[in-house]
Order: sequence, then structure tokens, then C-alpha cells
Amino acid sequence: QLTGISLEDAEWSNERIGAFVALSLKDYQAAEPHFRELAASENDPDERMYYLCMREFCRLKKDGMDTDAVCTLLKTIYRKDAAERVREDTADLSAILVRKFSPLLCPDCQNCGRNGKSCMHKQATKLNFKIAAQMKAENVSQQALLELLQSYD
Repeated sequence: QLTGISLEDAEWSNERIGAFVALSLKDYQAAEPHFRELAASENDPDERMYYLCMREFCRLKKDGMDTDAVCTLLKTIYRKDAAERVREDTADLSAILVRKFSPLLCPDCQNCGRNGKSCMHKQATKLNFKIAAQMKAENVSQQALLELLQSYD
């Protein structure tokens, strides 16, 4: 919480990270319960529908169904927009983490497509300055530290 952004925010929840990491590894069995939990805890009906659709995608893929067939079936079970989001998100699983999580540090603010949304660069820079200031204020003598460590022998 030092940065002003809590890692408890929805984007960085353990369930969300677990779901998308498992999905990126094509471990559908591990991803499915994470998406179920995400759907159960989501307040936004569109996001809840997306997570339910993603859970079903994982269940069907786990059972060995072809991706195109899964996406076609999802459009008949769930709302078309949710099924389309799942199709887009699962088109290239190797890049899903880059698409679903904002970078913690981004050195090119001028050309950033996020336009300040989900950007943690300023907060991370602010944290670095706070840490540097504390390190200056609480500078520990290396000699004193060495003597303290040697006293434990």
C-alpha cells in the first residue's frame, strides 16, 4: 500500500493471477476453479458473465474439445459479447498475461496506450523515492552490522 495502489485491487487478486497464469500454461483444470471463484465474487454482471464463460471454456478444453468448437458452442450458451471476448482472449494464450495485466513499470509514458489506466509507473517511481529517502535517513553502518553479525558466532 506504500504506492497508493493496493495489490488487493481486482486486477492483482490471487484468483485472477492464478486463473490467467494457469490458462497461459494451458492448464485448464487448474484455471477452471479460479474462474469459478472470480465469477462468484464479481459484482459487474458483464465481468461475471465473462468469467463464467471463461470457466466453461476451460472445462470444455480440459475435456479435449477443439478451441474453435468450444468458442462456437459458447456463443450458443452465453451472451455473444462474453463468448467473443473469450475467443479473442484465448486466441493466443502465450500472450494472455501481457494483455490481461498492466505492466508494473513502463518507461515510455509518452507512447503508452493505457493513457493512465491501470498504470503503476508513477506509483512505483514514488515508492522508489520513498525507499531511497528512508535508506538515507536510516543509514546503517556497515561496520556495526558486521560486528553484530559476528557476535552471533
